[in-house]
Formats: sequence, structure tokens, C-alpha cells
Amino acid sequence: EKFSRHYDLRTVYILDHVREQGYAAFVDWLNAYIRGTGARLIFLDIEFFFGFGIDLILRITKDVRIVLTTFDDIVFHEMNYINALGCDLVTCVDPLAVLKYREKGMNAELLFLENSRMPFDEFQETVKDIDVLFFGDLTKSGRSAFIEGLIASGIEVRVHCSAMNGELSYSELAHLISRSKVVLNLSQTHTVMKRPEAFVPVWSFLQFKGRVIEAGLGRAACVSEYAPSIEYLFGNETVLMFRTMEECAEIIRGLLGNPVRLAELSARLREMVLASFEQEGQVQRLVDVIGKSTVIEKVAPKWIPYRYIGAMTMARFLTVRRPLGAWLRDLSAFILGAWVYPVHLRLLAVLAVFLGILTRAFK
Repeated sequence: EKFSRHYDLRTVYILDHVREQGYAAFVDWLNAYIRGTGARLIFLDIEFFFGFGIDLILRITKDVRIVLTTFDDIVFHEMNYINALGCDLVTCVDPLAVLKYREKGMNAELLFLENSRMPFDEFQETVKDIDVLFFGDLTKSGRSAFIEGLIASGIEVRVHCSAMNGELSYSELAHLISRSKVVLNLSQTHTVMKRPEAFVPVWSFLQFKGRVIEAGLGRAACVSEYAPSIEYLFGNETVLMFRTMEECAEIIRGLLGNPVRLAELSARLREMVLASFEQEGQVQRLVDVIGKSTVIEKVAPKWIPYRYIGAMTMARFLTVRRPLGAWLRDLSAFILGAWVYPVHLRLLAVLAVFLGILTRAFK
């Protein structure tokens, strides 16, 4: 939808193809599809799909520019960065992620997911009858206990969680945000320690969330758990931030008790969002960048850590079912043709796969 005015954009679901024919055959199909359609650009979204590694990305025809599209780079950065070595550009929803790629000499641009004003504009005159709104997953990083603590302190919080309240259309969510005086944002990610994508011993991250942008579009103030990306984009005077539940309660009480201050913050946030981060302008800037770019020479890295190779290999051969013949073709292609990974590390990863198969068989 974001790019519908700029490109004839067609969607291909990698998983559907892999389930039928495997990874290697999918890349062959993709290259034929590119030639048949005359495509010149690919937006590649492979977060949470670790089996599609850089060896496959480097096999995609050099006739197209590849934009690696990331939404959770703060968690997947090391995996994403290695995949990005086979791409021409990276898009990120976190401004600090953009800088992390640029400091490595890579092309990166900001592209938010939830930043279109259109669903919100029809609700601009909506009465603000909700004091505080939180919407999102309550299972992450103590969110449920945090909100229960706020409510126990006397703060009235309206909560929408799809697991509890059912799914909302985006228009319905925009209406809910537009009815709210304050949108509460909690920044911590899920626990990442010991997960396959974790390269460093971090328990969780303080991540930029789209709620901040959506609050601005809905003329609400945003009170947020501290995140450095929010500080970088908005400063401490536009989005008020806290580190404890007690600080959060104090800030919210202060805003609800001062309607002039509340209106000032809401207006300032909306103005900043519309001026710098709204979808139409942001997408146009990205399209301009892509239009001026050329396909860069993809140089395979001289070193890839085994952590990446191991996680990618386990995902490729243990997480997606496909016909046995396709599985064996993928295995052969990996052992004999995935030259970007050192042969001894390929074999070590394959050994880990077979140990995983045996472990599952004897459970």
C-alpha cells in the first residue's frame, strides 16, 4: 500500500514456494520470474525467516536492486547486517538502526510501518473521552504487571490487546487512538537472551515503537518508557519519558491535571510527525533515493561468524517441511554450493542439523 502509487508492486511469499519446492528451487524460480516480468527492484523481508541466508541472496540475479526491509532490526541486527551484505539498501523503522548501518558503510534509510495520516484524518474532531490508552501485546517484558500497577495507583488506563479483546481493523484502532488524551508506550522488547538471533548477552532492548508516531497522528500526547531512539527523534520535551512505573504515574497525573500542557504536547507531537515522518513524504524520499541509486557490486564477506551459519542452517533444514527430494536438493546445494561459508563450518552446521533430527526422533 505504501508504494502503490510509485511501483507496480507484486507480492511473493517465499514460504509458500519453499514448502512445495525448497529454497534452491525457489531462487531459480525467482530469477526466472524477474526475467519474465522485467522487475528491477526487490523489497526483501526475511526477518523471522532465518533459513533464507546470504548464500541465497547472492544467487539472486544481479539485474535487480535489492532493498532489505527490516522492522525489528534492534533484535535481529547482526543477522540482518550479514544479509544486507548481499543487498543494495536497507530500510529500518528505528533511526538508530539506520545510523548503525551507515557507520558500517552501508546505504540505509528510515521507513516507518505505521505512519499514514489517512486513517486518522477523519477522526480529527473526535471527542477525547479516554484518559490513557495502551494497545499491544501484554505478554512482553512485564507489560501486564506494569499496567496493573498504574491502575492500582489510580490511573485509569484503557487497554486493547488483540489476544483479549479481539482484532481491530486499522480504522477502528485509529479511532481509538484519536479518542485518547494520552497514549502509553512501553519500549522493552521480548526476552532475546539465548534465542538463535542473539549474538550478545542482552536480556531485552529498549526499542522504538510505532505507537509514538500513531499518537501524533491521532492528536494524543505520548508518554513513553525511555528509548534512545525517541530521545534522538523527538527530544525529552515532546515525548515525556519515564524509567519506572512511579515516574510514569506522576507524569500522567501531571498532564491530565493540566489541560493546557496536554494540548501543547499533543499539538507539538502531531506537528513534528506530519512535518518529518508522515508516510507520503517519507515514501517519496525513499523512492527518490532508490531512483538515483544503481546496482552495487555485491562482495561476499571474507568472514561470517558460525553463530549466523548455525542459526541459518538449523532454520533451513529443521523448521520448514517440504518434499524429501526438495530437502535433499537443498542439502546438496548447501554443502557443495554455499561457497560464502567456509566448508568446515558448513559441515559442522550440517552435523548439528542431523543431531537435531536425532534428538527429535528420540523424544
